[in-house]
Amino acid sequence: MLRRWLAIALLLLVGCAGSQPALSSQQVATRAATAMSSVKTTHFVINMTGKLTYIDTNGVLGLKQAEGDVVAPDKVRATVKTSTFGIASQIGVVGIGDQRWATNPLNGRWQVLSPELGSFDLAALFDPQVGITGLLKTAPWQLEASKDGRYHLRSTVDGTKLVAMTSGMITKGQVDVLLLVDAKSFLVTSATLVERDTSPDQPTTWQIALTVPTTPVTIAPPPLQ
Repeated sequence: MLRRWLAIALLLLVGCAGSQPALSSQQVATRAATAMSSVKTTHFVINMTGKLTYIDTNGVLGLKQAEGDVVAPDKVRATVKTSTFGIASQIGVVGIGDQRWATNPLNGRWQVLSPELGSFDLAALFDPQVGITGLLKTAPWQLEASKDGRYHLRSTVDGTKLVAMTSGMITKGQVDVLLLVDAKSFLVTSATLVERDTSPDQPTTWQIALTVPTTPVTIAPPPLQ
């Protein structure tokens, strides 16, 4: 019996000696930034809750949902659902470099992005400098224990630092940020942005889910009519 317990104790000591040390918040953020920088294509789903935020300069098209793909470095294709005075509508958007197109919500035809939507660029969320990857490098993070195989990184960021990332939809106030990072790949799988100053009861909240497509994604200019 004594030999058995000694053997178990020895195994435990060997296991502890070979285990990886706990990572700090900065180490997790740095590894996540590196992993995200290596991704060529990202599929995203954005769900908005709380007080509406608008994608146009006239404050008419309230963003409700967006789903699509970003291909590095500067291509994006998405379907965007909006609310206009309580009426739901849907538009398609495509961006390639500085060129951007959108479908007319009235007839569904593709056209060059109108001046009212000129700054709307979902690819900015994944820009290596001003997007989520850039945020990983610059924000002060607090690390929660790994849950369900993901690290939880939390931070509070001044909205002025998120202007480029959100195409001007966030410009001020305090924004609570939660990033979920896969403990194996260190890819960000989820991002939550809560604009706490927009409403005391229903703050504007961005829920962003991220995955890496298993098949190639090609983004080309849409057919103009």
